[in-house]
Amino acid sequence: MRWLFQPLLLLVANSTESELAKQVEFLRAENLMLRRRIHKRIFLTKQERRLLVKLGDAIGPKVTWLLTIVAYQTYRRWAHQLVGGGKTPEKSVRKPGRPRTAESIRRLVLKLARENSWGYTRILGELRKLGIKTSRTNVVNILRENRLDPKLDSKKGRWAEFFKSHASTLWQCDFFSKHLVTPKGMRQCFMLAFLHVATRKVFLTPCTFKPDKVWMEAQGMAFLEHAKKEGLGVKVVVRDRDSKYGPEFRELFKRARVDLHPVNYRSPNMNAYIERFVQSIQHECLDKFIAFSQEHLDLLTGEFLEHYHHERPHQGKGNVPLMGALKRASGEGEIVCRERLGGVLRHYYRQAA
Repeated sequence: MRWLFQPLLLLVANSTESELAKQVEFLRAENLMLRRRIHKRIFLTKQERRLLVKLGDAIGPKVTWLLTIVAYQTYRRWAHQLVGGGKTPEKSVRKPGRPRTAESIRRLVLKLARENSWGYTRILGELRKLGIKTSRTNVVNILRENRLDPKLDSKKGRWAEFFKSHASTLWQCDFFSKHLVTPKGMRQCFMLAFLHVATRKVFLTPCTFKPDKVWMEAQGMAFLEHAKKEGLGVKVVVRDRDSKYGPEFRELFKRARVDLHPVNYRSPNMNAYIERFVQSIQHECLDKFIAFSQEHLDLLTGEFLEHYHHERPHQGKGNVPLMGALKRASGEGEIVCRERLGGVLRHYYRQAA
């Protein structure tokens, strides 16, 4: 570093007083240009402040013309503290910038954000209601520091989140069909399934060749009775736009104060849970059989429903059966396979030792 200062010292040593004044003016102008391009505040250490005050004291009042880092009032305060004996106690010296938010307030902001799906302004209102004064910007900064920015919440506003919040009283229903071999040839037979979103439990109607308004009304009443018996709330039943849901069927649910809500056009995901059940019963059971009568078809669907509720693990519900969850085996006893429908449906359990 010595080679940097030697030319400057040599220049100063060989200059006259007038030349020195011009050099100081040049250096001051250069320093001002640099300061205009540096947008950060410069914070000096205690030793640096002491050095500036010492050098400035030797210059006298003309130091006002040379100061560029800080205002003259700040320089005078430093001189009073470091030279004049009016030193501020160490505990009262505050770090530059705004004071940090109290830790208790920060914890409360994070608690409100984690326990609710509120935005910045809602959290701010809750804080003010509790008598805590802070700003919206402060709330934003606290949440973003902890990666809890509501605007960046990938789950917020999703249809799945809406379903989750209403799942306890939300049902979905849909038709599916199977062709039967009859003495009159192949005939299409229909069934109507209702699925409770929270528990994934299913109510399945008997099959029919003709789902007319009388049959639909009877199945609607049977479904409502079943839900009441099982203790499952019914406020909304999501359906597709099939014309089989006629005025009489809709009026039945209206009298029961149930919203029979049709899905939007070209929006199959709005009815995804029941669609998935229909796919399961078709692929795992019905596609493997040729049904010869309505009784035969009802037997197939009934066996699958028993398997679905009591034996089949469900990935969306902790990978355990929906009803009568199997107790974890102790590791003793023979492993036995139980079959339904001639081995099409199977499940395994451990026999008691």
